Amino acid sequence: MKHTPLSSLSQFISSAHSKPRIYTVLLIVLISSFLLVFAISHANSHPQQYMPESLSLLPGQQIWKNGVSSYLFGTNDTQEWVANNVETNPNVQHALTVENSGMNCLGVLESVYDPAFVKHVVAYAGNRCNLYEFGNEPDNSSQLNMQEYIQDWNNLVPQLRKMNPHAKFIGPAVADYTQVRFFLDNVKASGVLPDAISFHWYPCGGSDTASSCLAKTSTFEQVTTQVKQWVQNVLGQNLPVGITEWNYNADNPPASYGQDPMFITQFSISALDSMIRSGLDFANQFDAASDAGSGGLDMFDLTTGQPKPQYYAIKGLIDRYMPASLSSPTTIAPASLSPQLTSAAKSAASRY
Repeated sequence: MKHTPLSSLSQFISSAHSKPRIYTVLLIVLISSFLLVFAISHANSHPQQYMPESLSLLPGQQIWKNGVSSYLFGTNDTQEWVANNVETNPNVQHALTVENSGMNCLGVLESVYDPAFVKHVVAYAGNRCNLYEFGNEPDNSSQLNMQEYIQDWNNLVPQLRKMNPHAKFIGPAVADYTQVRFFLDNVKASGVLPDAISFHWYPCGGSDTASSCLAKTSTFEQVTTQVKQWVQNVLGQNLPVGITEWNYNADNPPASYGQDPMFITQFSISALDSMIRSGLDFANQFDAASDAGSGGLDMFDLTTGQPKPQYYAIKGLIDRYMPASLSSPTTIAPASLSPQLTSAAKSAASRY
């Protein structure tokens, strides 16, 4: 588990029942299809490279008001720690599942050390999922290290691209964002380049107070800017960059001040504002409703099935940036477990 204030960029901590590995699907917002273009670069003096289209959008991505990416307002479905969860609660399912909400899927191929299973997932999903994150925190894993992860990337990603030529493959999904540079250097040498770059960011640790944690929301912009610079410097081109797990703290349970509605609202808005300033392309709040952090990080209350304050904060930003021509009514049932219950992601989904 990563606790990385900017003053200690490489510090991260693991615990047996801290934030679980993501096994199934990251649910990201939004909308329309996009024609994918693949460019192959042939150079005699360098390894043959798969060259992603550096200026293209990701499948389904749109650019909203003020240049804001529609994919900044995603959430995660992770391993389920309690019986009542996103996979069993019909109210949360109605709000968040891809089929019901119209969101696009970003599948996490967590078991990269099991190539047969990874291939099975991509084959089974077919064109229902055209975004994949390859692995999950290989720098914070007991089953492989970064060098092994890169070997798996170089071996499997070309095969997966042949299986689904419409899919985009994203890496390295690291806990310590400084490992992105190591990944970039190695994939440049191998020629198996990613379609986008991802990492995780939880700025606050156990020693933080509510006020010191709020002061760290600007680090979202700082780490994103650094990663974008590495991408340009190493690869000589721009790629989409995303934070596929974010919240205020990754402890289990996280600091209690995160349950203060005023704090989590202010933190979420400030964090997303920081991402917007940096030009971040996609982001996923951790998590939707899986009892992550003993429920302290969930965006839905699993007892009631109702959204928590972080949901409303994210929804407010969606309402601010979504173009009026795309918006649709997003009434949220205040008390009853209504089938009309909507999530932050659903309020941005295509329903027109």
